[in-house]
Amino acid sequence: MKARGWSSFLVPLVLVSVLALAGCGAAAKPVSTAVQFKDDAGSVITLKAPVTRIVTLGPSDTEIVLALGLKKDLVGADTASFQYLPASYEAQLKGVQNVGNALTTPNLEAIRSAHPGLVLVVYGAPYVAKIKALGIPVAVLDPTTVAQIMGDIKDVGLATGNSAAATSLTAKIGSQINAIAKAAKAAGPAVSTFVELNPPPTLYTVGPGSYIDQLVSLAGGVNVVDKISHSAYPEVSSEQVIAADPQVIILQDQGFGGSVQGVTSRPGWSAISAVKNGRIVSSVDPNLLSNPGPSVVEGLLELAQALHPGLTVPGVSP
Repeated sequence: MKARGWSSFLVPLVLVSVLALAGCGAAAKPVSTAVQFKDDAGSVITLKAPVTRIVTLGPSDTEIVLALGLKKDLVGADTASFQYLPASYEAQLKGVQNVGNALTTPNLEAIRSAHPGLVLVVYGAPYVAKIKALGIPVAVLDPTTVAQIMGDIKDVGLATGNSAAATSLTAKIGSQINAIAKAAKAAGPAVSTFVELNPPPTLYTVGPGSYIDQLVSLAGGVNVVDKISHSAYPEVSSEQVIAADPQVIILQDQGFGGSVQGVTSRPGWSAISAVKNGRIVSSVDPNLLSNPGPSVVEGLLELAQALHPGLTVPGVSP
């Protein structure tokens, strides 16, 4: 996993040419439809016009496109999108071309033949340069904060000529996140929390600089790893987790061998408060919590309810 530091909120910019008259009776110059924005890798993306054909190489990118109602514009998506999208989006991928594994090397010929006006990727993988060499614009959407998730949604809205829909969607997401955070804060003291991304012997978790670390705080928790590491996605030892003594353990590695039974059987882990009190949680859907897209609201709600059982949020709770 790639550690990322905090970065500034990205503000998209619409480039519009100014109408001018060359002289009395001269025709006005046409208005440019070009758009420009800065992606999460710091690159400036310039498009001659809003795009109508998109390839996504990451579940969160696919989710953003679908949440904006742009299924008709989605001409390709990576294998992980077909495997890990939340159920509410999964059905919409019917008929969309699978362009391969974005974690290694996607099918570049399939991407080229789809004639996309823009390819969205979740991080600056080595193949990005190869896609650009095909003459296809590429934007990296790799948010480290909730604000950047919102910014990415707005960037995709801008790139596709759907800024109004993006503004409406982010306003709804922001309102719901605020409601969940307010309810979680009122539910009681912050709960010390450990989020497990991969089980031992390579015990990965989330730390400062990751958006999930921010979600833990919004959900009414305190990430115990914040005092252990300065990395966004660090590897920690069992001894460090035992010493941190979290009140709740959130499992996000069910698909990689993680389980409640596995945690309880680890040497020394029986001393952890979360284990002693039966607060090892496997019900928070990784497809909601681990994809930095519009379903972050649902993931945050599940996390808040795991930390504060019985929590309800008017207008947000199922």
